[in-house]
Amino acid sequence: MHVQDNMAFSCDFIIYIIFGA
Repeated sequence: MHVQDNMAFSCDFIIYIIFGA
């Protein structure tokens, strides 16, 4: 159960895509 870690990873991934776009 690593929901918080998954959410943090998703946020970082989204930010990476936004800044990488």
